[in-house]
Amino acid sequence: MADEIVGVVGIVPPSFGVSGLASAHRNTFYPYKRDYPADLSDCRVNRMRPWRITIWEPLPTKAPSPAKADPWCCYRQTVIFYDRFTGDEIDRHDTRLSWDDVVTFDGDEWEVGGGKVQWIEGRWWMERWARRCAPLPVSKE
Repeated sequence: MADEIVGVVGIVPPSFGVSGLASAHRNTFYPYKRDYPADLSDCRVNRMRPWRITIWEPLPTKAPSPAKADPWCCYRQTVIFYDRFTGDEIDRHDTRLSWDDVVTFDGDEWEVGGGKVQWIEGRWWMERWARRCAPLPVSKE
């Protein structure tokens, strides 16, 4: 069961993804944000369509499998794992990416959106979607 995908049918697991996600370098909603993640080399990327990618961020948590833990996404970047039976907090983790971060992948800029926590391949992952940003207009002066 550890290698089965738990959640939505039709998910392309992170092991099929590729690396190459560059660090986030700006945020479209919070232009003053400065705490961008320095290293995203362990994240995996699946290109779902030419204009959309899925980013898989591994969560370094001590939370057990979904049989015992229930993850909740809170605020913009926080994932809290609760004990499924007692409701006690097991672990809390801030993800490296958040809504509206802009990352570079395969020569294009991508705006990161929402996502969900998934138990896949025996560990917890934050699965986020990202859409390709429109290229900035070039001045012809």
